[in-house]
Amino acid sequence: MPALAGEGGDLLDAVLARRAERARAQQEEYQEQPRRAAEPKRAEREAARPA
Repeated sequence: MPALAGEGGDLLDAVLARRAERARAQQEEYQEQPRRAAEPKRAEREAARPA
């Protein structure tokens, strides 16, 4: 990987940072799935509650 690691590794650092940010975003999306799946049921229960 000499081309990416040359000149202080700036390009390599940028690639790794972009990859880490993408992994972080995917992890957040994965963790949000159960909450989003439960939201319609929560709304139904709330609507069915007596005022």
